[in-house]
Amino acid sequence: MLTIIEAILRRHSVRTYKDSPLPTDMQSQAMAIATSSRQFLQGQTARLVPIILKETEKVGTYGLFKGSRNYFALVYKDIDRLSAVNAGMVGEAAVLAMTRLGIGTCWLGGTYSKGTVTDMVKPDADERIAAIIAFGLPAEHESLKSKMMSRIAGSRRRKPFDDLFEISCGASYKDALELMRLAPSAMNGQPWRAFTNTKGVDFYSTGNDGLKLLDMGIGLYHFSLEAGQGTFEDKSTEVPQRGEFQYVLSWIR
Repeated sequence: MLTIIEAILRRHSVRTYKDSPLPTDMQSQAMAIATSSRQFLQGQTARLVPIILKETEKVGTYGLFKGSRNYFALVYKDIDRLSAVNAGMVGEAAVLAMTRLGIGTCWLGGTYSKGTVTDMVKPDADERIAAIIAFGLPAEHESLKSKMMSRIAGSRRRKPFDDLFEISCGASYKDALELMRLAPSAMNGQPWRAFTNTKGVDFYSTGNDGLKLLDMGIGLYHFSLEAGQGTFEDKSTEVPQRGEFQYVLSWIR
């Protein structure tokens, strides 16, 4: 099995899947990953709801995916601005766990029928569907549409480290921030910005809409895997303003 770091390096958005069910053992392991998911931020609740499509069923991915019958809907209680952040962490933990098993995945933040998925999942009144995650066995060759989507999203390019992070002290976080830099995000937008200090790291986003906060959670999960001892804390009343960036969370060593 891959290590978690190997999974980060190998993971990519799979949009073309083998048109066959997952082997029984893999399906069982994927379901176990979903049901055992833990919360990463105190007071938050997110869950993964399986959607296993029959041959005649679709979730409205507009032809951008081929062969996928397996999805998780990422659902969270809309408590505050950190709810979507925690959901992103929960979802990415599942994505990397499946990657370690050889299961292909892809985040879908908007290219699916929200009405159809809502009817299937039936979230509670205080819940939101953050995204869905496609998973399955990758096909041997990508479809033409998949290749086009990868080019449009620029999903295999990343901004330079110094464009995203400022390490004035705390160089020990460089490896953790590099893992964050490699995290997936909507249209490869990479909304995360980080500034180190003597206590740890302050994280900011290029926006505070739900999708960017979800992406922040994905990136923060990557960071946490290499950050060492510490906790995520909300220091919104203490941190400095950083131009147009929106404060999200801090890592306190």
